[in-house]
Amino acid sequence: CHGTRSQQLRGPSGPLRSARAKTSPGLRVAMVDSSEALKQLQDWGGAPPNSRFICSSSKSDAGVMAEIFSEVSNGRKSAEQMILIAPNCRSASDSSAMQRLAQHVKLSCDGANVQNLEGAPQAAVSFMTVPAAAEPASELTKEQVMGQVLDWFQSMMVNLTDEEDFIEIGRILLSVQQYAVCPATDPLRFQAAFWKEVATLVEGTEGNTMMVAPNFMLEDAEAFDQFVHRQLEAPLALFASEGKQLRISTYHPEGPKASPWPIIQIYFFDPAPAKEQDFGDVDFESEMEWGKTTKEELLLAKARALAKEEEEAAAKMPASIPLEVDPFKGFGNKPESSAGNKSEKGNKPDKGNAPEK
Repeated sequence: CHGTRSQQLRGPSGPLRSARAKTSPGLRVAMVDSSEALKQLQDWGGAPPNSRFICSSSKSDAGVMAEIFSEVSNGRKSAEQMILIAPNCRSASDSSAMQRLAQHVKLSCDGANVQNLEGAPQAAVSFMTVPAAAEPASELTKEQVMGQVLDWFQSMMVNLTDEEDFIEIGRILLSVQQYAVCPATDPLRFQAAFWKEVATLVEGTEGNTMMVAPNFMLEDAEAFDQFVHRQLEAPLALFASEGKQLRISTYHPEGPKASPWPIIQIYFFDPAPAKEQDFGDVDFESEMEWGKTTKEELLLAKARALAKEEEEAAAKMPASIPLEVDPFKGFGNKPESSAGNKSEKGNKPDKGNAPEK
């Protein structure tokens, strides 16, 4: 079960801020048929002229925002007037809530002219697409990215000296059940990917998400943190978490934990279980379920990881020199001739040192 009280946690660059939403009516149960909603908007007559209509099937505000950001930044060569109908999202039945959603997207999308369509028969948002170049192809595969991230995570956990950081960061990272590699370089595409992950969580997926961005804001950790707080964390706390206990933590290559790339953790807050509960051994490379890792188990896992590192280091040491072999034999002296390889020069006496007769 999820916690009902917000508390501050320490993160990689200060306290992890709570992203807990206020009490909300939650996801809608009765679904509006998409084709009927589309027909109602087309027959309404209040939409901007020459609009192209899209009907969202998302049940969450996060899913609707993901679709708007994606459409705005999808790389069209010229601007296009769009109407996105959202009959089944949480804010669909509340005009002021829909206005709040549209306002956030508008402030995030320069030139898109995002507007909530007041008086429409169904919740809908109008906007203009923004001409944008296609994203460059990534040189890294998803598997390569996550392989480096997992190596970093294990190294970081083994070397953490602050016990509080070790416990909290370990429980969050070990609880990841899905991850996403976002190749975006611009903020609009990045936000589209983030809200898609949030929508997956609030619409029913269990477990936490790790989002890795190998091409986004790599040089400035402070600017990355400010972007996350303003564009992602604030609306998540205000309305987009659908009343669930969602929080965010971040890591950056230029930050204290020096992650290989910018990383965002989207996770459900849940207090640690009582220490007497036993869930078996914990391994840093295992898939963990949130809420089932205690402080004692993490410390044991760290001890095992350190022991493993010592064993691997010992295995890489060169073989020792046998005691019966003199390692300095022959240095500064002529090598002794062997019985099977005597040279003629080696058998001649040294005239300068020959004994007198």
